Amino acid sequence: YFDHITADFRSNGNFTVVATEPDGTDTTFAGTYTVDTRTTPASIVLSQTTPSTARSEGIYEVEGSKLTYEVVIVEPDYGYSPPTPSEGFGSSSGPQLEAGANVQTYRRQD
Repeated sequence: YFDHITADFRSNGNFTVVATEPDGTDTTFAGTYTVDTRTTPASIVLSQTTPSTARSEGIYEVEGSKLTYEVVIVEPDYGYSPPTPSEGFGSSSGPQLEAGANVQTYRRQD
């Protein structure tokens, strides 16, 4: 588990996430993303290149300064199924993943 996370999703399709552990160690995740905003919640696909390659799929919704976000890694295959807009938040599933446990909420910091 991380102490805090700083996420930067740019309009050019690049993302950088810095996750800080309780001991102060940072891990940077970076890559590209695409979204489909035709559904509510919207869907998102992330292609991570740093620190390792992975592809994640999920859903997100922005309400004011609050971001609700739920994604799982689908490549490599660890046995997880991503949430879908039709099933909503809490619908990701897989090994040792309880319903709703993977839903994350973030607040914008200016």
